Amino acid sequence: MSSLKLPANYIALDDFGGLQTLYAGFAEAVTAKGYQVFTVNRANSLPLQHFSATLEQIGGSVQSPQTYRVANVLPGTRRLVQHTLLNWRFGSSNLDHVLCWNAPPDSYMKSKRRKFAFYDHGFSSIRKVNNWRQQQLARMNGIISVSESNKRLLKDLWHYEGKVHVVRNPLRQEIAKQSLKKKRNPEDNFRISCASRLVSFKGIVSVIHATALLVHRGYPVTLTIAGEGPEARILEDTARQLLPIDKVAFPGLVKDMCSFFEETDIFVAPSLREPFGLSPLEALASGVPTVLSNIDGHPETLPFVGAATLVEPELSLTEYAQLGSTNTKLPEYVYFPSLQMIAEPKALAPDTLADALSQVINSYTEHANTAFAAAEQVRRKFSIEKYTDELLEVLGEVF
Repeated sequence: MSSLKLPANYIALDDFGGLQTLYAGFAEAVTAKGYQVFTVNRANSLPLQHFSATLEQIGGSVQSPQTYRVANVLPGTRRLVQHTLLNWRFGSSNLDHVLCWNAPPDSYMKSKRRKFAFYDHGFSSIRKVNNWRQQQLARMNGIISVSESNKRLLKDLWHYEGKVHVVRNPLRQEIAKQSLKKKRNPEDNFRISCASRLVSFKGIVSVIHATALLVHRGYPVTLTIAGEGPEARILEDTARQLLPIDKVAFPGLVKDMCSFFEETDIFVAPSLREPFGLSPLEALASGVPTVLSNIDGHPETLPFVGAATLVEPELSLTEYAQLGSTNTKLPEYVYFPSLQMIAEPKALAPDTLADALSQVINSYTEHANTAFAAAEQVRRKFSIEKYTDELLEVLGEVF
């Protein structure tokens, strides 16, 4: 990879998720180093305004081939037209190398002279293994994974024989630059929070049940569930059945995460699968005592052992569905770090999670001190500068 020249980035920018937020931060960071950013939006719709504005501000070039509308195109030639127009609008030299963010390239991207690298942000843990997908990965020039756990999936489950580089996600700049204050024991009301897409594999329904158990035990707690997604309605219905209305809030999509973590006393990430975990990383960097499912890459967000409370998943998927989950789009297999094995996913049991949360509440000052120490290390270990340098180095090796 020649100096100041990046591969084009192939990514869907129609969703406000962790992947897209990370990409925007990466684009800003490499632009500051003198690189020019080229983006192929693989989504069927145009990029969200937030990302369009960010990329426009840094002078990045974005094309959305799936939205190309060409009159009188013969049946079966759409992808050829997309390929031709994409090369014309970008210039073929900018597409010699392509970094695919969590999705293999569509046919209009393919070319005999073009090299691809695959950036696995969860593809290997959510997609079902089949020959076609295995062949797609095998054709990559190299693979980058966000965690050792996903590297293990790529090797042991997908049987990928090439080299897998691990580059862990960084903190967003707004979190990294936020002033750090040690959490104080609230005593009268412990604010428990979650923040994620509201989908079944995020395990949010376990937290609702666990919070209800804490309320029943007499703990002064409230629950905030931030995010949007297809499980929002069923989660709200479950919360109304189990908790008083003043004990739970669903604020929807939260963009100001700095304020969100300032108002959080305990953060919970109960995922059934999590390649790495940006929201837990941000919670730790904000000095918030954090409780995580001990699954996939969650332990890799911790700067030292004991920086957060890890809870072992116990519930079968059948038992998880009985809590109120839709059990849709769940992975077939996940990696269990404590067992060092790949197996079918399990969910957090509400009583076990409630016990873990009560331990944090009962010794909150101690957990707040640990979280503060973790925050200082996380900010150094997962800085955007370190991440950008590491990813650029790997791209140079891959291409």
